[in-house]
Amino acid sequence: MGKGSRMKRIISIWLCFCLAIAAAFPMGENLISAEAAQTNLPELLASYPLLTDLKDVSGNGRDGKAVGNLRYYNGLTFPGNNDSSTNYAELPQGMLDGQDTLTISVWLKNRTGTGNYAAMSFCSPVEALTDSPNYWLFVPSNPKGLYKNVFTNGVNAKEPFRTEVGVIEGDTTGLERKWAQYTVVLTANSISSYLNGNLVGTAEKSRTTTDFGQNLLVYLGRSGYAKDQAFAGSMKDLRIYGGVLTPAQIQTAYEAERAVYDFENENTKNEPAGVTEYIPQIRRATDASSGLSHPGIGMSADQLETMQRHVRAGDEPWLSGYGALINNPKAALNPRLFFQPDNDIFIHIPGPWAIEGYSNPGEFVSQRCQMDSLTAAHQALMWYITGNEQYRRNVFAILDNFALVESAVDHTDFRFGDVVYNLCFAAEILRYTECDNEELQWTQEDTDKLTGFMNIVHKFYDATWFWMNQHSFNVLGMMGESIFTNDAVMYGKAVERTLVNTEGEHGGRNGSVKYQIRKVEKNDLTGEILKEPNIQLMEMGRDQGHAYGNLGGLSELVASIYAQGTLVDPEEGTISTAANAVNPFEFQDDRLLAGASYLAKYHLGYEVTWIPADSGVSSSSPNGIYKSINGYPWKGNLSNYYGIVYNYYKYIAKADMSQEKYRYVADAYESIMPEGASGDFIGLSTLMFTPEAAAADGISRKKDFSGDTKTISQTEYFSALRRGTAEVMKEGDTTFVRANASAAGTEFVIHHFGYPKKGLVALKVRSNGDAQIRLGCQEADHDPAAVFEVHNTGGKWQTVFYDLSKSENTAASMVYYTITGNATQVDMDYLEFDPAQALPQIKEIHHEIDVLSQTQKDGTVKEYVAVGEKYQTKVVLADAVEGVIYGVQGLPQNASVDKTSGVLEWTPGASQAGQEFTLRYFVEKNGAVSYCSRNVYVYDSVYGLLAECVKGVASGDYEKQSAEQFKSAYSAALAEGKRSCATAAFREKADALIQAAKNLKYLMYYFDFEGNSENEKRMSKGLGKEALSLSGNAEIIFDREMESYVLSLDGVYGTFAQLPQKLLEGIDCFTVRMYVKPTEDGRIFSFGSSEKSFLDISGGSSQITSKIVKNGVSLETEKSLDNVPADEWYFVVLEVTPATLSLYKNGDLIAEKKDVGVSAREIGENLSVMLGQSFSIEDDNFKGCLDDVRIFCGGYRDDFRETMYLDMPKIIVKVPVHPATPPSKPSTSTVKKVTLNVTKATVGVGETLDLKAKKTPAKAKTTYRWKSSAPKIVSVSKKGRIKAKKKGKATITVMSSNGKKAVCKITVKKAPKKIEFRKKSLTLKKGKSTTLKVKLPAGTASRKLSFSSSKKSVASVTAKGKVTAKKVGTAKITVKTYNKKKAAITVKVKKR
Repeated sequence: MGKGSRMKRIISIWLCFCLAIAAAFPMGENLISAEAAQTNLPELLASYPLLTDLKDVSGNGRDGKAVGNLRYYNGLTFPGNNDSSTNYAELPQGMLDGQDTLTISVWLKNRTGTGNYAAMSFCSPVEALTDSPNYWLFVPSNPKGLYKNVFTNGVNAKEPFRTEVGVIEGDTTGLERKWAQYTVVLTANSISSYLNGNLVGTAEKSRTTTDFGQNLLVYLGRSGYAKDQAFAGSMKDLRIYGGVLTPAQIQTAYEAERAVYDFENENTKNEPAGVTEYIPQIRRATDASSGLSHPGIGMSADQLETMQRHVRAGDEPWLSGYGALINNPKAALNPRLFFQPDNDIFIHIPGPWAIEGYSNPGEFVSQRCQMDSLTAAHQALMWYITGNEQYRRNVFAILDNFALVESAVDHTDFRFGDVVYNLCFAAEILRYTECDNEELQWTQEDTDKLTGFMNIVHKFYDATWFWMNQHSFNVLGMMGESIFTNDAVMYGKAVERTLVNTEGEHGGRNGSVKYQIRKVEKNDLTGEILKEPNIQLMEMGRDQGHAYGNLGGLSELVASIYAQGTLVDPEEGTISTAANAVNPFEFQDDRLLAGASYLAKYHLGYEVTWIPADSGVSSSSPNGIYKSINGYPWKGNLSNYYGIVYNYYKYIAKADMSQEKYRYVADAYESIMPEGASGDFIGLSTLMFTPEAAAADGISRKKDFSGDTKTISQTEYFSALRRGTAEVMKEGDTTFVRANASAAGTEFVIHHFGYPKKGLVALKVRSNGDAQIRLGCQEADHDPAAVFEVHNTGGKWQTVFYDLSKSENTAASMVYYTITGNATQVDMDYLEFDPAQALPQIKEIHHEIDVLSQTQKDGTVKEYVAVGEKYQTKVVLADAVEGVIYGVQGLPQNASVDKTSGVLEWTPGASQAGQEFTLRYFVEKNGAVSYCSRNVYVYDSVYGLLAECVKGVASGDYEKQSAEQFKSAYSAALAEGKRSCATAAFREKADALIQAAKNLKYLMYYFDFEGNSENEKRMSKGLGKEALSLSGNAEIIFDREMESYVLSLDGVYGTFAQLPQKLLEGIDCFTVRMYVKPTEDGRIFSFGSSEKSFLDISGGSSQITSKIVKNGVSLETEKSLDNVPADEWYFVVLEVTPATLSLYKNGDLIAEKKDVGVSAREIGENLSVMLGQSFSIEDDNFKGCLDDVRIFCGGYRDDFRETMYLDMPKIIVKVPVHPATPPSKPSTSTVKKVTLNVTKATVGVGETLDLKAKKTPAKAKTTYRWKSSAPKIVSVSKKGRIKAKKKGKATITVMSSNGKKAVCKITVKKAPKKIEFRKKSLTLKKGKSTTLKVKLPAGTASRKLSFSSSKKSVASVTAKGKVTAKKVGTAKITVKTYNKKKAAITVKVKKR
């Protein structure tokens, strides 16, 4: 409730009740004159608000005094204790002397529970450790849970409690940890108790306060007996009157005070678990020499106090953030620790070298040290929030373990930086907070222990060269140590290394804010300079787990700098006090925010732009370029790393979080808050970094999806609209998403989502037409998890169903909805898992007469029928349901359906041939509808049906036996189909044909490394449709010389490409061919099972050889002496038969081994095929590039040898492409002739020319292969573009796939240094024309000349230099060569 609303409520109550009575309740600014109070109420002896002190605000000056550890936190707070001699408050002695009539009223929040203790008392003075025989006290909840209010009614010095009289009734156990008003009324002969304005009871007594004597002691939080338990809890608004308030006045007071303090709201807040009454206080300090503030590692003193105050008050979002803390095992009261004090590798930390029992002992130690250091950080937070000493004790135990470390071998282990930061974070809290327990005070010895450990491991993290997110770990160590030890120089380094890290590499591996959240200005793959820079979080190119780690580490570092109040240079990232200095969040135009926003935008499902950029894996190799975002793992996962950035910009910078710059971070954080702990960093940003200003917002957008039986509102989880049109709508109380379903589709994302693995899912929809709704875990081009068919619902909401048990793609935190249709409007209300009303469900569409059918990739079923053949189906339900209505939408002409039985009958006519019909079967009952579709294509004859059976079988090379079986099956199916296609016999033959098609043994793989995606680039374009896998640093890059993508290998063991398993197993004759550009020699191609049995091609630049090895016996070809310069492309072919191994280079046989006597088949089984690596670690891996790798079954015919460089495989068995209609005339699609648009050309060095091939006949299908006879002089691309490289001559050959050739002879001259017109001026009469002549220096050429006119209205010029005079005047004609050399001539136009 806001302050203004609260004040209105107070005033209203005051007006409703007697003004004079209200005057008796002073509330700071609401005090009413004492004169009015004295005329209506007893004398107010004292009034204590107890909000910030023990001052009496009645004007009587009876101020109290605190004894022990009392705190003012939402009232005067008592920690409690086992005896009453500590932690209590005293009111002035004697203030109640002779006061026989009293009214005492106080608000309490009792945390003591039930027991013998006193919240308030007064008594006569006694000696220490003895009990006064004269006392009054009240207990909020005695051992039986009753409100106790008693007065000693006699004198018994030894056992005064035996004289107690009073009221002991009213169950108060339900008021534990809740605010309640306790009122006591004492008269000369009675004692009464009131609870929350209501009378609990009254008892008679005979003694009075006067009988107790003089100098009475008045206590809050204790009794007069020192051995009694002390009160634990809070007090507010204590009032003591020197007379009796009536029951009506007491009730009025209760109502007024309840309104003022808003106790109803206070009591609805969740009490934080584990919190004690002890409230640790911070001792702030600033080091004079360094200027560093304490506590100030990760959190400032203000941030710590804000966190503690709001958690203890039960305020959101701090309370939920605290919940995330206590749910972490590291925050347990007895946490598990991993440091092993009795294990020497923890005392003398080794490197990553083998020790018996440990593959990497250094990492074994550092991981466990990291976990314990994070536990220390969590325990320190728990201590400061709860005041429970055990947490503080646990931190000391962890720090003592680390003090046992005596030495550490120097090696690269980045985790120790994180270890030191976490330990310093915990130690900082302990060092600068108070603790009553002397054993747990921070001492200089504790500082020395931690400093000693840091001195040992400092060498691990004082480094600037660690890669990406690892850099953050190191800087965290520098940050923690520098602040803890007040080292200003080290702190300055930590700040600069966080933001820029000038000492590190200025590229991919630099882990600073500037370089990891990089402003990319160039495409590092192509060299292209960008028009606009793109800011991207670099480690997203590696994977999403490390990307989040990057953001987490940098955010924690920036938070530490901010906590110190440090300003930095906005570009250099160094500490600065200049006028333009900024805080670290604002460094380089809010660079940290830009990185967080980029990450959030991607994981919310929006499109983001990624520019290929250097990752720093290898500074001199293209292997280190991240070409795209790697969505693995967790694409769509919103993790615990946005809170620091969010809280700064929303509450401190006061940014409009709906703006583009901020909204993705806001949407991500607000969707997942509170943020919990992380694996590598402390995290917990909701708890630790939420500023005071957030209290008004609470935890406004927290979402919870935790089960697989939830009903999910599309509107609540609607995230990113990726394409099309969709918006959240509302009709009455119903909100829904409305999407326009077009052919291109509308795609949006539902976030914070999860699929059950099995069971039905129901979608409530409304549509004005036919549409399909695909729910996918990835973008629309991937297989969906569920497909809903939606049809015209006539303006009514319907529920449609999908069975997820048949889908394997169901694990996602982000789901893509893709809605397609024909200008259809689709409304979606909610999605329900395991719906209770899911019937009726269609089990299957049963065919009374067999038909050919295929299930498509999207899950739809397509069927094929022929004209004149009967088509008959019946809808079968999963369970018998009465009262359903059957129907079919899209029913063809002359088809019928029985609404009661679900039987459809149809005989396609001749006019329906060539058409596809979508039959939408449905069953409906009480608004619940199930759909099932079949697409039926009508062929005019059996040939069309058979074409469908063998669809996907291309004309090509196949193993002979499988090809013959296929042709036999085709003939049998054709013969049966000519009799009738609507028979079981035909279906049997058709099924046999389909199986024969599947059994065709293809024998060609073709890898050209081209494609629109990484997967497509790795896919074989031959008949084998499998992909190769890349290992190590192998990658596919763009090669400028080839003007295509190629396979790049770096020569390091473990870097290779793995071809499909068993690719060549059992084959005696095959041919391998590829383009090779070697940098260093190594194994180019290997085929086998081990280093004792294999076949390979090796070499590269110095020589080429091949050998076959069986059981260690090697048969090797003669080595080629035809050296090839490094880094130049050439063409190599290996032909393998049982008799010979033959090697060809650029079409020429260069090495051969005859009488081999060992066939490839004999090498073994389960064989592997690799590019770039052999089966022995001792062999060199190939370094260089490979392209256009093809593997054929069989060898080459002699007459093809001269052309195999241009790709002419031997045909083993040619499988024809089967027609969809009866065959007519023989095909004439073979290429008869190939011609070129240019057959002879002279060009200059550096000039390009596009050659175009033309085939005869024009309808013939072919591919072309281009070749240059002298690539060093003239190169030619796969598309026929030539480029002149140096002076000389070359012949360009183009060849069709069946061997038809055409050539173009190219002469290359020097590039011209100038160009001139043969005339210096030209005069023409209007209407006349002439062709200009130019001259170039001797020995130069420019085939391409471009002409232009300064005034086309006076004189125009054609591309060939023909000038035409248009009107009288003067114009300048300019000619330009391909290399931009120019000349000009003035043309004057006269009258005729």
